[in-house]
Amino acid sequence: MEQRENNIEMEAIDEALLADYEGVILPDIYELLEETAKEESLTEHYLCIGVKEGSVAVAALILELEEDTGDLVILSLFVAQEYRRKYIATDLIHSALQIASESFIFLEGEEEDLVQMKMSSLLPEDIHEVWHAFLESVGFTDFIANPQCFAMDEQDLQRTKLFAPAFRDDFIPDERYVQVSELTEEEQRELFEVVLEAYTPYYSIVSGSADARETVIVVDQVDIDTYRLLLADRSPATSERALADALNAVLWLICQDTDRFTLIVRTDVGDVAALLQRALADDAQMLIDEQGWMDVVFQAR
Repeated sequence: MEQRENNIEMEAIDEALLADYEGVILPDIYELLEETAKEESLTEHYLCIGVKEGSVAVAALILELEEDTGDLVILSLFVAQEYRRKYIATDLIHSALQIASESFIFLEGEEEDLVQMKMSSLLPEDIHEVWHAFLESVGFTDFIANPQCFAMDEQDLQRTKLFAPAFRDDFIPDERYVQVSELTEEEQRELFEVVLEAYTPYYSIVSGSADARETVIVVDQVDIDTYRLLLADRSPATSERALADALNAVLWLICQDTDRFTLIVRTDVGDVAALLQRALADDAQMLIDEQGWMDVVFQAR
């Protein structure tokens, strides 16, 4: 454990210490770590660093170690309110980079290598501005701006005339809406060439024949109770109502798995985005969807 100022100490979070840091790790990430710890060591897949003042956990940084690239991906970074503006988050980032640099195994003749840390964020604009400034202050560069997003929970959707049917106990999706996973391999290949690029999230609905596709809705599960609408496409001959009905079929599927959820929608997802935006409360905040990363070169000594 590394001793710091004012009785603040930094330490590696392992299976034995994980419960101490539950309050400073994003809930879905904490649950992910908890499940992993039941089967194997956290250090196999994650770099977890915590900060305590005495016995009280005040901050934690959780990074995933990508197997293919060796990159570090920020999953959770949280500092308790009363400990902010003390450079704790900055120290956590720098410590993670130092640990990563010391863990490199250089090939014979190599004199340097890269530590790449990256993250993605989805935040309300006012919070995003603060977060973006912090990332720049610790060296993040090459920010990639994506179209704005908005988020709606199941209550928002239930309040709309178009999407309320999906939440009724007696709702049954029209037979013309079929899950992509139920198509034949040949039909799936034909669809992949057009929209899905050989990736089929469970919540994927299509209607129409392969040569006259009416609608394609693709929703992926981001975490336990968050879903992202990836695509909502319709043919020119398909009505907005039919497109809404197709999304209702997907929402109904989600409702079979969870009672409470949030649906994240990018504004460029397709025609259904305008329909969904009508369900937003007047004071709802749009979200910023942006990714950033930083490369740091360490010289081998």
